[in-house]
Amino acid sequence: DTGFSKSDRLVKLRWDSPSTAMLKQSLQIKVASVEEQSYETYLGLSSADFALTPYRRYAASAEDVMNTSQTQYVLTHTITPLAYLELRTDIYRTNFHRNWYKLDRAVDSTGTTVKLGSILNSPDDYSETFSYLTGVNTTGEAGLDVKANNRTYFAEGVQHRGIFTFGENKLIYGVRAHRDGVDRFQWRDRYTMLDGAMSLSTPGVEGTAGNRVESAEAIATYVRSILHFGKFTFTPGVRHEYITFKRFDFGSDDLERVGEGEPRSNTALVLLPGAGLNYTLFESLDAFVGVHRGFIPPGSSPDTEPETSINTELGLRYSSNSLSAQMVLFNNDYENLLGADVASSGGTGSGDLFNGGSALAKGLELEIAYDPFADGPFDHLAMPTRIGYTYTDAQFTSTFDSDFGAWGEVEVGDRLPYLAEHQLSFITSFEVKKIAVDVSARYTSSMRTIAGQGDFIDSESTDATTILDAGFRYTLSDSFTISVGATNLLDGTYIVSSRPYGLRPNMPRAIKFGIRASF
Repeated sequence: DTGFSKSDRLVKLRWDSPSTAMLKQSLQIKVASVEEQSYETYLGLSSADFALTPYRRYAASAEDVMNTSQTQYVLTHTITPLAYLELRTDIYRTNFHRNWYKLDRAVDSTGTTVKLGSILNSPDDYSETFSYLTGVNTTGEAGLDVKANNRTYFAEGVQHRGIFTFGENKLIYGVRAHRDGVDRFQWRDRYTMLDGAMSLSTPGVEGTAGNRVESAEAIATYVRSILHFGKFTFTPGVRHEYITFKRFDFGSDDLERVGEGEPRSNTALVLLPGAGLNYTLFESLDAFVGVHRGFIPPGSSPDTEPETSINTELGLRYSSNSLSAQMVLFNNDYENLLGADVASSGGTGSGDLFNGGSALAKGLELEIAYDPFADGPFDHLAMPTRIGYTYTDAQFTSTFDSDFGAWGEVEVGDRLPYLAEHQLSFITSFEVKKIAVDVSARYTSSMRTIAGQGDFIDSESTDATTILDAGFRYTLSDSFTISVGATNLLDGTYIVSSRPYGLRPNMPRAIKFGIRASF
């Protein structure tokens, strides 16, 4: 089976104080629920099979399926006690459970475990286990291990924000107390392959492939302001984060969790200042500059430090009735770059974070939006058009060794993997009366799948991709609109990833139908 089914439900209830009330306030309750079943896999293809049938699914992925469920509750209170002061408070809770049951590894006839990535990168060297992936009968002690990545997540907290308004100037503050966590209770089932079908031979013991709980508590505060001085707009701000991480690993020897588990903990304390400055050169032209400190928390390993960065931008912005344009130069300087040991990148799936070295990403962003019919005698027509382009030069600025497959042994000047140098997009619509035609195109240049420099190597890079989408909309009435659209209209096929196991294609052509009703 392939494809997915998803059910998404959302209810909002809101109370507002009467318009005659002296104290303006509102109370809103949001309740959301989502369920999904996706027949998705991490198992890709060998290069030879990708060239012949890029959308093939090997027989060994037949049991792969992810089941998820999520609930969310948010209570929001907003009050305006003074004409210049607005206060908002949110209380929230999210629960999420997922079990992604997917092929994890293969075992040959001698009982030796073989990684899926090794098999698909060198199928000739692992011809026995590769044959099992494609549906050949297993022999001896051979088998296929399917892992139940069974996890339960939660996030909860309370946050408060206040906005003081003094003419054109604003002062905004916020504080949040937050807690989240994940409970992993995972196992592996052993399957055999017989006549192209998988058969469960040895059920796994729940908890033996991951049995731990991890949580984090955070107190975050910030204050920022929007200040106007003639043609200048100044937006300084500062954010403070204090986070504590805890993990208790019960292992496979304490499946009932009667003990305390193996503990580890970590803390992070950061101050994140930032500021932006905008200057109005002319009525429709602004220049702006910004400098901000970035931060990614380190997780529960005490040997891991936060990733930090200094992010700067310099740009021009033009805006008129029919034309708007923006040009931005950016420079992001990273220290203690964080990597994650996750299955999606070919790791073990432990989820542990680890530090790499330093990196620098710099480049240019251009965006132009234009509607030729916005002014003039044809204003009953519309043709909004947007063109965007991003150039990114991202490379490591230090030398280090890493067990992370996408980094490996890094030298100064190596380009970062999975980051395109060139990205170009084009979106336009032609609208007349009740009819609208939408067209969009996206180009992404080749990306490295392993850090490196020099010429691209086919086995260590993705394809350059050009995707064309198109759609048609018709307004039946003020209340109803129907639409039909196609994504990847030309049905182009490209390598978009070589991780975690083998080559993986982009989404094939898809047709979408829709009805929108408004009352």
